[in-house]
Amino acid sequence: MPTLRDLLEPIITEAVNNAVDAYRKTLLGEGSAAAPVKKKLGRPPGAKNKVHAAAPATTKKDPRKTANENAAAEVLAFINGSPGLRGEQIARGMGGTSTTVNKALAKLRTTKQVKTKGKRRGMTYYPAGASAGSARPYAEESHVAALPAKTKKRKKGAHRTKAEVAANDARVLAFIKASPGLRTEQIVKGLGGDDGGNVSFALAHLRGKKKIKAKGYGRWTVYSA
Repeated sequence: MPTLRDLLEPIITEAVNNAVDAYRKTLLGEGSAAAPVKKKLGRPPGAKNKVHAAAPATTKKDPRKTANENAAAEVLAFINGSPGLRGEQIARGMGGTSTTVNKALAKLRTTKQVKTKGKRRGMTYYPAGASAGSARPYAEESHVAALPAKTKKRKKGAHRTKAEVAANDARVLAFIKASPGLRTEQIVKGLGGDDGGNVSFALAHLRGKKKIKAKGYGRWTVYSA
């Protein structure tokens, strides 16, 4: 009669063999499917590569171009106030160099901001909307003699008398009437390099009395009667 050991031994042997086979397959990969291939990370299928637009390059303005534009605007303001002058007269009246003024005049002619009459050195300039007969000569020749006498340079700390104020105002006002559209430094130069303090005082006094008009800002302010 078989014993309990005889009955259990085949079962235990089969179980052990199955366990060994399972361990071998798991550890050594025997009889198993090929190991899965790892996918590389990347964009999903169908995704489009975005092209980032390059930031627009910042362009720096050429300082020479800016200077030429400022010179052209300054010369145009002078011509508006004193039409009918030649190039050298404009340069002398503005206290600038002939080269700078000539470049500005050429730019103004090209852009048709001024009208001209005559040729070469005899060419005179007028505002684009003015006629050739509307010229008011700049006070550099015959008008200088008609101006009131130059005021004496005032001592530091000294007060102006009423007579000095009146004479100073009259001189500056006469100049502005003859040559409107000029800046303070141009008026000072046109008056023969008179004391800038006297001119500035007269300009402020005349503006307060509303005898002259001012247009512009800061050192670019121009005056007319």
